Amino acid sequence: ANGWGSPGVRAGFPIDFQVDLRDPMRIFANEYGGGNFLSPDGGETWAVASTGYTGAQVRAVAVDPGDPGRVLAAARSGLFVSYDGGGEWLGLNHPPARSMEWNAVAIDPSDPLRLAASNNWNGELLYSQDGGATWNHSGAFFGEGVRVGWRVVAFAPSQPQVVYAGSAGYYSAGTFDPGQPGRGVYLSHDGGRSWEEANDDMTMAAHITGLAIDFENPQVVYAAASGQGILRTQDGGASWEALNQGLPARFALSIAVQPGNRDMLLAGFSRAGLYSSQDGGVTWRGSSQGMPPEASVTSILFDPLDPGVVYAADSQSGVYRSQDKGASWQALNDGLRMRAVNALALSADGRHLYAGTEGEGVYRLDLGGQPPEEAVGTPEQAGSTATPEAEPSPTSRLPCPGGLAPLAFMVAFLIRRKQ
Repeated sequence: ANGWGSPGVRAGFPIDFQVDLRDPMRIFANEYGGGNFLSPDGGETWAVASTGYTGAQVRAVAVDPGDPGRVLAAARSGLFVSYDGGGEWLGLNHPPARSMEWNAVAIDPSDPLRLAASNNWNGELLYSQDGGATWNHSGAFFGEGVRVGWRVVAFAPSQPQVVYAGSAGYYSAGTFDPGQPGRGVYLSHDGGRSWEEANDDMTMAAHITGLAIDFENPQVVYAAASGQGILRTQDGGASWEALNQGLPARFALSIAVQPGNRDMLLAGFSRAGLYSSQDGGVTWRGSSQGMPPEASVTSILFDPLDPGVVYAADSQSGVYRSQDKGASWQALNDGLRMRAVNALALSADGRHLYAGTEGEGVYRLDLGGQPPEEAVGTPEQAGSTATPEAEPSPTSRLPCPGGLAPLAFMVAFLIRRKQ
C-alpha cells in the first residue's frame, strides 16, 4: 500500500475493484484513505482517477499570500496543492512525506515556497523549501508508539523565521482526542528546520488546538488548549498564563488577533460558541449572535484589509461572516453542501475564502465575484510526473462512486474516501 499509485499521491488500501468490460486491462481501484486509481495495463502502472471527486476529510488550508489561486490542503489522504483556486490538485506526498493523516500546513509569508506540515500518523513535523516538491525531516518527532502529534503550525507574521507548532494527543491516528494530553508548544528559529520546546509547567502536557501570534512581536503568542482555555506567553514560550476570566468553557478550539490591534481577540470553543476580548484576553464576553449557541468554532480569520470583517467556521453549521468585529454574525452557506467545516483560509487581498470540510474537500467563495487568477506553478514544480495517458478519456470513463461537487459557489476537490 505504500509503494504504488501516482507520484505525489499516497495510494491507500484497496477495498474495491472494477474492470472495464470492454477492456479487461483497464482496472479501477477504490482506496481506503487514498482515492480512486486507474490502470490501463492490468495493474502494471496506475494514475489518479479522482480529480473532482468529493469525500476528502480536510483538516487545514493555506493560501499563497502573493498568488490567491495557489492553495494547499492537508487532508487525511495526503498533502495537496492547486494552482487554479481548487480546479485541479496535485499530490505532494513525496518521501519522507509519504504518509496519511495530515493535519496542518503553513506557508511562510515572506517565501511562499517554504512550507511546514505535520501529521499524526508518525508525529513528525516536516519542512519544504521548494513548494512541496521535496520534503525534509526537522527532528521534531515524539518517538515510536507515542500518541502525540502536531495539530497546528504557524509562521510569525513579523519574523517568518520564527515558527510555532502545537501538539495534541490521540487514540487513533485519524483524529485527535480532546481528552488526551499533548506535549504543549514547540518553537523554531530557522523557518521550521529545527525545533525546541517552548513550555513551562502549565503547558508541558497541554493539548493545543490553535495558535495566534502577535503581528508585531513574535514573542507574544496565544494558544487555544483543550481543557485549559486560552493561554498566553509574552516571552516566546518560557512562561505561560491562563486568560479565562469570563469564559464558561475551557475546551478552546481557535484563537485570532485583530491585525493592527493586539488587544482585540476572538476565541472559539467546543459547543460553546465564540467569545471576544478588548483588553488582550484579560476579560471575555460572549460574541456569538447569529450563530447557534452550541457552535464549535474551529477557525477564525480577520480580513487583512478590513479588520472589522471576520470569518468563522463551525464544525456543524458552516461558515459565518461578521462586519462589526465579531459582535454579530451572518451565515455564508449558499452552495456549501458540507457544513462540517474544519478550517478556513483567506487570500491576502481578502477576495477569496477557502473552507476545508470534514467529508467533501475544499470549497471556495469568491467574495468579489471573480475567481482568482491562475498562480505561477506547474505540475513539475510540485514534483508530479504522472503520465496523462493513464487517465481515462471522458467518453470511456466508467462510473465511480461519489459525485462531483458544484462549481457555482466554490470548488470541491480531492479524493473520495469510501467509508
